[in-house]
Amino acid sequence: MRSARMIKMALCLAVTGAALRAQAVEPAISGVTVRQCWPWSRHVNIDYVLECDEEVDVAVSAFNGPTPLPLPLHSLSGDIFTVAAGTRRIVWDPTVTAYTNTQMLTKFRVELTPAPVPLYLIIDLTDLREGVPAPVEHVYETDLVTNKWGSWERDPVTNRGVAVESVIWTGVTNGTVYKTDKLVMRRVRAGDFKKGDSLVLTDMDQEYYISVFELTAAQWDRIMGGTSSSMLPKAVSYNNARGAVDDDPPVDWPDTGTYVSPGSFVERFRALTGIPWADLPTGDQFEYAQRAGTDTVYHDGTANVYYNTTGTLHEDNNGYTNQFLKPLGWYLYDDGTLHPVGEKRANAWGLYDTQGNMQEWCINWYKTGTNRRKASGKYNLAASHARSGCFLGGTPSSSSGLGLRLIINLPSE
Repeated sequence: MRSARMIKMALCLAVTGAALRAQAVEPAISGVTVRQCWPWSRHVNIDYVLECDEEVDVAVSAFNGPTPLPLPLHSLSGDIFTVAAGTRRIVWDPTVTAYTNTQMLTKFRVELTPAPVPLYLIIDLTDLREGVPAPVEHVYETDLVTNKWGSWERDPVTNRGVAVESVIWTGVTNGTVYKTDKLVMRRVRAGDFKKGDSLVLTDMDQEYYISVFELTAAQWDRIMGGTSSSMLPKAVSYNNARGAVDDDPPVDWPDTGTYVSPGSFVERFRALTGIPWADLPTGDQFEYAQRAGTDTVYHDGTANVYYNTTGTLHEDNNGYTNQFLKPLGWYLYDDGTLHPVGEKRANAWGLYDTQGNMQEWCINWYKTGTNRRKASGKYNLAASHARSGCFLGGTPSSSSGLGLRLIINLPSE
């Protein structure tokens, strides 16, 4: 009898659990109010109440009466991305649009729509025109795990024996289109990480997208003009990638903020895609994405040293193949040559070649402030240079063995 009662209780609990799961809250937005902060400022506060179980992004559609009003994303800030349930606020700055100068918005209203947080962003580079936003697609986990986008993996990396929770799109390497005509970027959520060789706990408050691959020569040409189909990383100087010297005497980043040199890759990318927050990563942004939830020497979550297979001699001094780095990145004692992107194993967030192949520019100064940071190791350098959080200095005018990986900073408070 007791066993029967226990079975009955277990069945009851199972049914109750299923019922609770069935009652999960569908994301919904209510109580939307729009108020201008005049006369203190021209900013417009858009307040709303969000109900949801999991964090969502919020899409903003604006109208003046029945007429749609496209709002540039860079005119919005506040609770737009990865928003949790509660009373929230978005702030619209109309001064960065033409509306306040060309018409009176007497019937301004907005519609807010919750949407799942995507894992990936795909930007089409094939038909770009200034003033016309580039076509984009989003890859959501729910679609990925039903094989809509090809092969995928769940939790492929463990950090010191503990799984790093993630879902990655491995099918992105199967075709050439994502290395030539389209740019695939991974959404990176805010969090913290252990930084550098000393593993200092560091916050990453900024949420952003980062390119899955190093920028290829073909992708460079889609922005800068040209017909290359090469999937090798593009060699480029910091000055041509971004630049940023402004005024006389010269003022440079960080004092220039988001200003970039006219004609640089980042400037042309922003103009042709309509994405104003595209830039090079900071060193912290690069390392956070490179480590992808690991705190080991390489992003495999296993390596504690960067030694050779015997574990007794420093790999830099003998030329033996490094058992940890070999599956992850191209470096001197693998075959010492540059390779097309995406041929080695991805990290836990689905990024390729963050350790080896081409060194990558970061936006920061390196130490004294005359060189820029470069990260990720290199096809003709030893394994120690590819370890997580290792940065060297590069002359901004140099391009030999130096490439880039774009990020898109998402607006916040």
